[in-house]
Amino acid sequence: MTDTTETEPAGSATRIRRADHAGVAFDADIADCRRIVGERGGLHYVAHFTSGIFDFALESPGLRAASRDMTESFERLGRHLSLIVAQADTVCEPLDSGPLIRVVVQGGSGALFHLVKVTGQSFFGLTLDGAPGTVDRADEQLGQLGESAAHRVGATSLNWGAFHAREDSGELWRTYQTDPSARPGCEPHTAGRAGLEVPGPVALECCRALHADDLHYIGIYRDGQLAWHTDMFEDPALASFFQRVTPAVRRRGYARLIEHVHGQHRRLTQLLDVTGSDRLVQLVLDVARGAIFVLPLNDDDYLVGVTLIQSQVKQADRMITSVREQLRPLAGAEGTAASADLGAQSGGDPVG
Repeated sequence: MTDTTETEPAGSATRIRRADHAGVAFDADIADCRRIVGERGGLHYVAHFTSGIFDFALESPGLRAASRDMTESFERLGRHLSLIVAQADTVCEPLDSGPLIRVVVQGGSGALFHLVKVTGQSFFGLTLDGAPGTVDRADEQLGQLGESAAHRVGATSLNWGAFHAREDSGELWRTYQTDPSARPGCEPHTAGRAGLEVPGPVALECCRALHADDLHYIGIYRDGQLAWHTDMFEDPALASFFQRVTPAVRRRGYARLIEHVHGQHRRLTQLLDVTGSDRLVQLVLDVARGAIFVLPLNDDDYLVGVTLIQSQVKQADRMITSVREQLRPLAGAEGTAASADLGAQSGGDPVG
């Protein structure tokens, strides 16, 4: 176990837990965290790791009642999430979307966050409030910490798409739009697995949500296996995204990734226990070029959305969340988009 020292700065209720090796070089990062942790409606806890080794952590006044055992469990939680992220990063490699830079594990009563600051260093954060506005605020706060910390060492933040800090600056954040006059549109590519029927209204809502500017892929998965999907990968406006991989390779890559996520579902839910959550509401896997959104519909089914454009991550997040809400009334009493019409899983041909 890393030797640590606990301090409570004068005039502050925030508790700092600092590894003995984390000297003056970490002071600026700690100062940034102190300005953010404990703000109303945001992060309750932030920790910093280098190559998996704990450096420091800050607890908000809301966690002041936590015992030392609970405090140390937060550190273990950060390490465990880092291991899950590393495994998912490996599975993402064939997608040609760059490294996994940000992960949000959202439950009903809180959320966990992993953010790569620079290669080999990361922030871990949590909030004990599951309200969407609070989760978004905590997400933005961690992104701001990562950006300022990266700039201090002369690096550019990898986290381009997760927060709104630069939306009005004109730098990097111009709204991505294709040129409809130069590039003709394309009907979505749609396919399903034999024996798993998706209701027509569900399919229609998913297809309507796709656009070459933001949300490029929507899939419905059962027990980690792809049941049905629709995508814009063959739209000429997106051709530049397929210089090293084909649309078919991406489709297979997302199917393998969701199969991996399904295998980690119970583990992710266990990590959320510390927030008082008993279920996973959403998983965001934010890569250097785009993001994958996994939204459990029930114990068996997932709604999955993908954007290939990093600057459109927030917009795509809003879109796929809206799709889930649009699907709920279509599912009837059970409240799942796939509904009973998906039927029992069969050994049909893979979706193409």
